[in-house]
Amino acid sequence: MTRFCLILLFLAFSKALLFAQTDSTHSVSGQEKLFVIKTVAGAEYLAKVLSDDGREVFLETNTVGKLYLKKSEIISMQQVVNKADVADKVEQGNYKKPFKPQGIFTTRYVITTNALPIKKGENYAMTNFHGPEIHFSVTDRFNAGIMTTWIGSPIILAFKYTLSNEEDTVKYALGTLLGNSGFLWGGRGFMGLHWVTATRGNRESNLSGSLGYAYFGLEDDLIHGPMLGLAGVHKVGERASFVMDNMFLFGFDNTSYSSSITGAPGFTFMSMIMPGLRFQSSEKSATQIALPIVSKFGSGNTFAFPLPMLTLFFKL
Repeated sequence: MTRFCLILLFLAFSKALLFAQTDSTHSVSGQEKLFVIKTVAGAEYLAKVLSDDGREVFLETNTVGKLYLKKSEIISMQQVVNKADVADKVEQGNYKKPFKPQGIFTTRYVITTNALPIKKGENYAMTNFHGPEIHFSVTDRFNAGIMTTWIGSPIILAFKYTLSNEEDTVKYALGTLLGNSGFLWGGRGFMGLHWVTATRGNRESNLSGSLGYAYFGLEDDLIHGPMLGLAGVHKVGERASFVMDNMFLFGFDNTSYSSSITGAPGFTFMSMIMPGLRFQSSEKSATQIALPIVSKFGSGNTFAFPLPMLTLFFKL
């Protein structure tokens, strides 16, 4: 009986020792092995696998340090055989930190801008179905631009001055739009919009509120009043962001059409609700798809219509 117990004890001890050695060997070898890991979001990591519980892996990468990845987020996970090949790819920039939107395009929503600053010399252009626009950063705080249609009229000048620094929690900016109808209507049409903007957040996700005064006229016809803007952007993928841009005009309609109906200037409410998606994988270009809904209610004409927009951003 004593001999039988000693045999069982020996077997149990041997089994425990064997498992301990196996786990230790797996841990050491796992730390020594390198893997190229590609994710659903488009990121690619060169990493050591520190642990793998079947549902997620704990990695130590050469770019973002340690992180957890769910198995459902991983497309492929290939072990590196030749470390020299990996060294060449690292030198060529194959394994980079996940892309984060930065630079000039992050200061735009669909139509409006936020209070984030643009560095001096960072100029950009945009094209839409209706026409192009181009903007120049004169200083780190002041930028100017011009917007028009493909026929060159109307023409709108844009100016923005940032009052805050990049590190401020809430940033403020002043802006102005001044426009003329150009050769349309013999240059008698005009418009203006002057506002202040407050932005909270970073370049990946932020929210802005704007308050200003707008006017649109043709000779003696004039629509004018205070304007409210609410806009924001939120990153929803490795290279995609959801953009929402809204503008509301609470104005007085002094047009001849409105006066002929009511006998006096009437009240007009105009709005532009503009949801969109922006796709950006580099600092040099981006693509944005939006579906603004333009509407006008109150005295005079009442209407509502969609205005699809495909915007291409280019860094100059």
